[in-house]
Amino acid sequence: MKTEFDRIAGYKEEKEELYKICTLIKKHDELESVGGKLPRGLFLIGPNGVGKTVMAESFIKESGCDSVSITYNDLDNDDEFIPYIKNKFAVAASKAPCILFIDELDKLIGNSRHFFMADNFDRSRAILNEINKYSKVDGLFLLIVANRNYELDKSIIRSGRIDNIIEINLPNESERKEIIDYYCNGKNIDDSVNIGKLSKMLRGFSGADIESLLNNAVIRSFVNNKRTVSNNDIMGVYYDKVFNSKEKEIVLNEKSQKMISYHEAGHAVIALLIDPSSLNCATILSRSNVRGFVSQYTSEEKITTFEDEKNQIRIALGGLVAEEMFFNERTTGSTDDIRKVKNIIADLVRKQGLCGLDKTNVSIFAREDFPPDDQCSEYRLRRMEEAEDSILNELYESVKKTILDHKEMVEFVANELISKKFLSKEDIDKIYSKFIR
Repeated sequence: MKTEFDRIAGYKEEKEELYKICTLIKKHDELESVGGKLPRGLFLIGPNGVGKTVMAESFIKESGCDSVSITYNDLDNDDEFIPYIKNKFAVAASKAPCILFIDELDKLIGNSRHFFMADNFDRSRAILNEINKYSKVDGLFLLIVANRNYELDKSIIRSGRIDNIIEINLPNESERKEIIDYYCNGKNIDDSVNIGKLSKMLRGFSGADIESLLNNAVIRSFVNNKRTVSNNDIMGVYYDKVFNSKEKEIVLNEKSQKMISYHEAGHAVIALLIDPSSLNCATILSRSNVRGFVSQYTSEEKITTFEDEKNQIRIALGGLVAEEMFFNERTTGSTDDIRKVKNIIADLVRKQGLCGLDKTNVSIFAREDFPPDDQCSEYRLRRMEEAEDSILNELYESVKKTILDHKEMVEFVANELISKKFLSKEDIDKIYSKFIR
């Protein structure tokens, strides 16, 4: 059976829940005949770009009810707020059965000029007063959307006022695949684009982010006089978005370019040897403070083990080791890698219980700064530092041996990066086949 929610890709469970509530609205007379009461309202909460407003609009259409909308964009000044709210509630009540749709409630209560100021409380009270005033109106259903619930007056969204809260989170891997499929429809996408792998790469992207990425990839292809979108087009847009940069490539001298190439080659070769299917691309194209990067696919389908974390440390150390081996010096990029590596190791030892420390009480230190001196003896601090140093040295030596054993492969990848600037998944697979048989 077709519903209004079919136009939304992904979010199967959330759409099913929304459809159930729509069914209750349509059959509220039957519900009351068996002693049930229609929920007073529905609250959709989630980050920007996940499709909350589209879901709300689909909900209204599917319900078949009249609707009245409240949005902060309709307000020109603060003095209009209370009269505006009162008028909207009154109109919605007069049209019952009707859905009163309040979009972006967090912005409505805390607009950009007064986001954390006291008059936010007055706005919350004004809305709460109207909710209470019309609480007995049969058929008046509140539909509220917000990006953040921690800034809202909890009395507005408590049970009895808003009975249903549905969190709309960033899409998971399978949902991203559905969303990518949806937005690829009507676009000429060539065979170099693997949607399954793309969905892994776009972890943390919202539906709106994915739509924008693919549209900009089409534009990029079009301005380059192409009629199909390649993986390189998508990666070019992805690169600009992730590093928030539209700058021209920074021209580096020969030695700097070579060091960066070997640094990224070190990361890439270690990643390839650990899991050849995980490496998406490598580049030395420079933007802002980023001189290059290696991109890996990530999957949400498996739990993370200590060995997975160690492998990420090995990959991070690959750049540093390659610099030392081929140039006998380090760049500041390696310093950043070491800082990240030490943070990961500290987390493993002090929070996760690696190396036998706090195995039965791994959550003793919940703060980001491990651990406060007044909560840990000098002896235990020393033991943890020794454990961290031991892990770092062990992994460093293993990466050093791996880079040495695959020196020719590192040199080849580095030279390819110098020549091509960007290595796609296909380029990397060919390199792997050339050296690993």
